[in-house]
Amino acid sequence: MKDLPETPDNEFKMHMNEFQSLATCQSVSDAEISKAGALAHRLARIVDDSKLNAVTVQCFKLLQDTGISGCFALSYLNDMRELVAGCEGDIPATFTMLLAKMLTGLPSFMANVASVDLELNTAVFAHCTVPLSQTEGYEITSHFETGESVGIRGRLPLTDVTIFKVFGENLGEYWVSSGTIIENLVNDKGCRTQIRVAMDEAVDYFLEESLANHHIVIVGDHVQLITEFLEFLHKK
Repeated sequence: MKDLPETPDNEFKMHMNEFQSLATCQSVSDAEISKAGALAHRLARIVDDSKLNAVTVQCFKLLQDTGISGCFALSYLNDMRELVAGCEGDIPATFTMLLAKMLTGLPSFMANVASVDLELNTAVFAHCTVPLSQTEGYEITSHFETGESVGIRGRLPLTDVTIFKVFGENLGEYWVSSGTIIENLVNDKGCRTQIRVAMDEAVDYFLEESLANHHIVIVGDHVQLITEFLEFLHKK
């Protein structure tokens, strides 16, 4: 990424100006936002030139090599109509995002399972890369683990969601549950966008048989659609 453009084109500059102007709060410098925008612009060009439908980025190596987090870039790419972009080189989670977008037409939010409450059957999902189209508002802050560059603290609507993950060597395992966002959280000891979801399936799954940590969050209840599609595939 040494050839990051110093000055993105005018259309992208307008997008970055809008990104800043619509934020409810900005706690990082304009310079850091400009660099995050340059990275997003460069990744978007690579995706377009290579005609990709999905991409995943080794975020921590990217930050180490360039001093720029991938959080804004992945948020931006996930709001593109024909694309999904995953974090941390996680191929199964990125494939899950791609499958979800193909089935629902909607972007999704790859998130860590930060905590679960067995008594209330709730789970907290958190990351710094939420697509802005999923949010009701957002703050521009820093990347959680390093405190550097740019991350996004999004506020999602309190509405129905679907939690989904495909996994396994042949991507033949899956887990899906509907739920409802009941709270947006602000906890400086966790990734920036944090939602508490009241789950319809039992949350002990995350403690006993979770298909790795990253799961994806889609706005709306799409369990029947996803289940019918996967059951059809498994019958073949």
